[in-house]
Amino acid sequence: MHGVHHSVVRSELNSNYSVIFRWWDAINRSLVLNVPQSAITIGVGRFQSPEDNRILRLIGLPFESFKRERPPRSPRFGKRDLGTMKE
Repeated sequence: MHGVHHSVVRSELNSNYSVIFRWWDAINRSLVLNVPQSAITIGVGRFQSPEDNRILRLIGLPFESFKRERPPRSPRFGKRDLGTMKE
């Protein structure tokens, strides 16, 4: 029952949070019982291949967004154009 919560399908992802007491999901209207457990693909949709789950890839994963989203470097502090200095 809880496996639906780990599905790659977004509509199934926000359901079946509870493991022991299913009444939490019934109260919060997040209980889903019409999906067979054998039909669920568990994980993160973007990372399904075996190469995505290797240790070095997992260690470097948090830095990939930093590498993509980092703004261009600004000029170094303390570097001056001596030709434009005022007295």
